[in-house]
Amino acid sequence: MKTSTRRILCIILLLAIWTKVFTQDQLGVNKLLDAPAPTLEGPIHRRINLLSPAFVGRVGGVAFGAVAKPAGSGFRSLSLSYHPEKRDGNRLWVTVDGKDFSTAIYDWQFIPIAKFANSPFKSCVTLFGELENREEGRRLLNNGDGVLNYHPAFVHTLLGLRLFQLDILIDEAYATELPTQNGRYILGAGEAPPDSDANIGGWNALVRFREQLGSELRVKTRSYVITDEGRDVLFSFDGGGLRFTGEPYIFFFLLKEEVPGYDEASLRATIAEQASREARAASLSGLPAGETEAYITMLLAELQYDGRFDDLELPTWLAALKDIQGDSARRTYLRRYTVNSLRNAVIELRVVADANTVVPLREYTQRISRETAMLRRINPAIWDTGVNVMRYAAFFRYYKSEHPADWHAFLSRLNGVSVYPQVRTPSIMKRTR
Repeated sequence: MKTSTRRILCIILLLAIWTKVFTQDQLGVNKLLDAPAPTLEGPIHRRINLLSPAFVGRVGGVAFGAVAKPAGSGFRSLSLSYHPEKRDGNRLWVTVDGKDFSTAIYDWQFIPIAKFANSPFKSCVTLFGELENREEGRRLLNNGDGVLNYHPAFVHTLLGLRLFQLDILIDEAYATELPTQNGRYILGAGEAPPDSDANIGGWNALVRFREQLGSELRVKTRSYVITDEGRDVLFSFDGGGLRFTGEPYIFFFLLKEEVPGYDEASLRATIAEQASREARAASLSGLPAGETEAYITMLLAELQYDGRFDDLELPTWLAALKDIQGDSARRTYLRRYTVNSLRNAVIELRVVADANTVVPLREYTQRISRETAMLRRINPAIWDTGVNVMRYAAFFRYYKSEHPADWHAFLSRLNGVSVYPQVRTPSIMKRTR
């Protein structure tokens, strides 16, 4: 009986070692917790729209959607293959015009990246997400904690954990560290523990540069998105391997209400006058009933936007429109309200829309984003992982678009491949204050 029990314990210990399942619990001084949460698969995640307040305000985070292009004169044929018998970090091969090229990327990165590239969704991770318990998620966000949502390809992967940290790389001093579990760093193949002193030096250099730049340009930044939107990703096969050019950049912006000198009271008065003018012009008879129809038309037009008012606590009577299908039914419903109620709703929605207009900080974005060496110094493991996600996802999208049948055959060969280490990606970052 003792021998049998001992054997069972040995098997359990061996399985624990072989599978390397981590449940991380800390990043710097902050606790990382796991609670049921949705993934980033909604309509808003299908494209990157940096001028959409719905996208930058509700998604933000990290988003990559580029499609790579070949550099130079091109080639006649291209194919991908996966060789599980080779050492990790040398299993993805590209064959170009009959010549084989190796790639220096590990399974824990490229397999989730391939699944990400196969998806129509471009958002990688956000700290402004939601939990399945939406009330608890809102409470945490209002408390200044992070609520994390991921693209489904990155859920419970080390790559998802790294992308979450990429999101906070330039904004939080503890981003110089890596997450730990029971005091031990969670590392993938090819990674080393962080050089804390060097990383802190990189962080301090960025802080000084941002202070100098903010003073020079007279801007204060609040929000940003790390992305590749509008950037070229080029690939070639120079020097005996797959080579890329193209780096992520950081898009900084303000909402219009955050711009110094923004005057909501003056704006509200202007919008009220404009709405009244439009209603009078649209009303053929000039009677209240005519103005009612004009305001209903304006109101329905405002509410057609792509999620701009999703986070706004609309009055119950306006929120009910979401459950009413069809223009005719909605108009019938709105006719029960007074012209004054409709007019006030139009004014309020237009004020909110104006206040949430995205104002790009173009020069600040350009000056920060070209300092890639400085950004990398903060935490090379995090920056390098983000660069790999951007580049390889773009390359895989190119291959998918040019060779769809071969792509799906290649992707099917990755099904069932286990990726180590296995982790539980957190959905809550509980900030220690």
